[in-house]
Amino acid sequence: MSNKLKEITLEEVDALSESRRKQLQSNIGKLKLLYFLRGAGFVVAVFVPYLNGFGISLSEVLILQAIFGAALCILEIPSGYYSDVYGRKNALVIGSIGLTLGFAIYSISSGFLGFLIGELVLAIAISFISGADTAMTWDTLAELGQEYEFRRVKSSQSFHMNLSAGIAGCLGSWILQHVWRLPVLLETACYALTIPLALSLVEPARVKLSNKRGVFRGIFDIVSETTTLQPLVRQTILLSALVAVSTLAAFWLTQSWQLEAGLPIAAFGIAYAVLRMAVAVSSLLSNRIVETLGYYRMVGLCIALVAVGYLVTAGFQVIWAIPVLICFSIVRGLGIVVFSEKLNDLLPSDRRSTILSLESLICRLMFVPLAPILGHLADELALKWALLLCAGLFPVTAGFLVFLSWKIETDSAKDTVLAGQTAEV
Repeated sequence: MSNKLKEITLEEVDALSESRRKQLQSNIGKLKLLYFLRGAGFVVAVFVPYLNGFGISLSEVLILQAIFGAALCILEIPSGYYSDVYGRKNALVIGSIGLTLGFAIYSISSGFLGFLIGELVLAIAISFISGADTAMTWDTLAELGQEYEFRRVKSSQSFHMNLSAGIAGCLGSWILQHVWRLPVLLETACYALTIPLALSLVEPARVKLSNKRGVFRGIFDIVSETTTLQPLVRQTILLSALVAVSTLAAFWLTQSWQLEAGLPIAAFGIAYAVLRMAVAVSSLLSNRIVETLGYYRMVGLCIALVAVGYLVTAGFQVIWAIPVLICFSIVRGLGIVVFSEKLNDLLPSDRRSTILSLESLICRLMFVPLAPILGHLADELALKWALLLCAGLFPVTAGFLVFLSWKIETDSAKDTVLAGQTAEV
């Protein structure tokens, strides 16, 4: 009798284990679909022309983005901490609701104030999503014992997000010619679909962050330890953020550059689709590229591509130079996957989302003061001066950060070897 009961109990445990495994596996597919829906930026490809249609200048567009970035700076770390304490799923649900509401506000706005309110709501939404989606991916794979699959899964997520962005962007520029507000309404609808999808996710097992010391003290301790006691994590965050800012600035400046180069608005979507597909393909190939070149040579390639992209766009404002924008797409595709893997490999589970949010915070802190300067240069002098500033600023600073990261990692490896030799003696 007791043996039979024991057998049933074991079967039930096995069944629960299999059920849990299937739930976790479903997370991977659902997260991929979340990325696909969030990538459906029908208005993103023509965002600057769209706002120009309401009398918003490029300077004002960049001021909006600077305010958006400043709001993210305030919200990034607390929202990441929320994810570590209360769960990745809850953070993603809040973010999905916020994205839907933010673009709903955008769809009915026609002036600077309305767009500003929309940007602030979007900042809240993105702050909750930022870090939580990557942390949920890593934690899900960790519970399955498949952390080694992260680069492949992350590259697939990036591919589907950029595939969606390319298709939506191509359609959005065409739709804009016929019904001005429809691209924003379509984008709102796609984000609305992410709400039930986020609700269906399963929270993966992880070491939960204790909140006994209070929110502010807990956040302070994590940020302090990361920036002072973990130099390689600190340098990786700075480098990742800088590379992200270089492509973010390129996105906003090159929309105006395409207008000055004579590209019709109807063709914006096609150009955007090609560029996003370049991001998608480079994400998929990131694993092979890193294995071939190694991490630091790959980062060097990214820096070189950023320099080429900015120098060519500053020197040639003509349609035939448009293919050079692919340089920024390749950097974006490689950076999304490779820096994410590098950081996640260094981070503990209980504070993963907070530190990933710190990366986004640093990115925004870099962009907030830079955006108005670039907008002023473009409007008051010429767009090429803003592009030339970026051509000098980003590659030089990134090169310095790469050297520091390489030195820290090399010194750490030497210390490990010396410690091993001492132990043997």
